[in-house]
Amino acid sequence: MDAAKKKNNYKRQEKQSSDEETSDDDPLLESTDEDDNEIKMMTLFLRIPVFYKTFSQKEKPIPKLSLRMIVIEYVYIDKTQLYEVPKPKIEVHPKGFTVAIPDEEGISLFAFHGNINKPMADLEAGQFSKDILRKKNHEWVFNETRTKLKEGDVIYYWLFVIKDGLGYRYDDGQYSVTDIITTTTSASVEKSDGKPASPPSLQADLCCELYENSTRLQKDMFAQIVSLAQIHKILFALVEKNPDLATLLIISGHNSHPHPADVFVNDIIQHKLHLPHIKVESADRGFDNVIAFKMKTLNDKLKVILASDKLRGTPNELIW
Repeated sequence: MDAAKKKNNYKRQEKQSSDEETSDDDPLLESTDEDDNEIKMMTLFLRIPVFYKTFSQKEKPIPKLSLRMIVIEYVYIDKTQLYEVPKPKIEVHPKGFTVAIPDEEGISLFAFHGNINKPMADLEAGQFSKDILRKKNHEWVFNETRTKLKEGDVIYYWLFVIKDGLGYRYDDGQYSVTDIITTTTSASVEKSDGKPASPPSLQADLCCELYENSTRLQKDMFAQIVSLAQIHKILFALVEKNPDLATLLIISGHNSHPHPADVFVNDIIQHKLHLPHIKVESADRGFDNVIAFKMKTLNDKLKVILASDKLRGTPNELIW
């Protein structure tokens, strides 16, 4: 009986030892919170060969371990393939400068923010701030054509690039001007046949910039026109509520014309203000050479007022 008990105890200890060796209680193999998942997976990845060797020596299957190894390796490789904004190529010209980075598949925006001789305050917009939405000759280029730089000036900048829908920055950029690229082109070059050649065409980037500025100005002007039209409509509605205010005008000064007041006023409107199609509805003489007259519509009144500058230097003055 003693020998049998010893044999059973020995088998029980051997089984317990075997269970401890293959236990999943290792904290690195346990499921963890999402916040610690990345650190645990990387640590586990480093320990996988050790476990693999242990299981192989015991000729036991690897439960779900190879699958974990594949997932971990995939995550690690994916993180090493993130885009890094390259150091830009900066060229300074007699007037202006360019900042460029090479094009890569997936880039949809390149933004430049910079100051001249003034460090950038974190991610401030800067003296120069522009988003570039189109590449040029396999490059994304910011082109500035007005600033005149000299040797010793410093361009402080930061860049922003959107690639495959993700944003990437290049921070704390700094470029000291040491060389200014000068290019000269004659305004007119004579060809071999003695006829003047066509003048050099504008650079494509300058044309694009002029077009963008023109489009922006047109949008601003259109917005102002819409605003003025709304104001005009409101003023019309207010003035037309008072018929006398909407059509009444006064002309003062010398009016010893022998004809009636309406004939005298019509003569001024048609011959001095050059409005041949506008006539007064009624006119009455008052004291001190003053004639009060009514126009047929508010539009006629406004046209007379706009043309009243032509009466400067004459004996008469329009009061409204």
